[in-house]
Amino acid sequence: MILDYMTNLENYEKLLPKMDIYQEHISKLHELPVGRYELGEGEFFSIQEGTTRPLEGAQFEFHEQYIDLQIMLEGSEQMKWQHLNQVEKLKFDKDSDVGFATGEGTLMDIQPGMFYLVYPHDAHMPGLYVAEENYFKKAVFKLKS
Repeated sequence: MILDYMTNLENYEKLLPKMDIYQEHISKLHELPVGRYELGEGEFFSIQEGTTRPLEGAQFEFHEQYIDLQIMLEGSEQMKWQHLNQVEKLKFDKDSDVGFATGEGTLMDIQPGMFYLVYPHDAHMPGLYVAEENYFKKAVFKLKS
């Protein structure tokens, strides 16, 4: 898992070989309405907005085929992370490439201008609040691992 500011995204170019393709879209994220956008070769991104959900009762999610690149555009969220081998897996749906798990983890504040990368070995719980709900707008890239 990587958490950083968008101003440093280019430092991760070796981890994201198609960075030039992603950058074309990243530069226009603030202009795009909510929806799904195809990148080709099975990769895509979506613009999402809403309000955060309570930490209590939330579950981790994880993926086997995709890396998530999540970019906070407006508002904020808290995100909980844990290594996949430290959580209890509940179920996994191969068709949608999403699984769910429970367990303890580290809670992080995600502010506008920040991004995080989560890999198949990362369980993550995005879109949370602890004290009070917040508005958020973010881009979620699904990139082949």
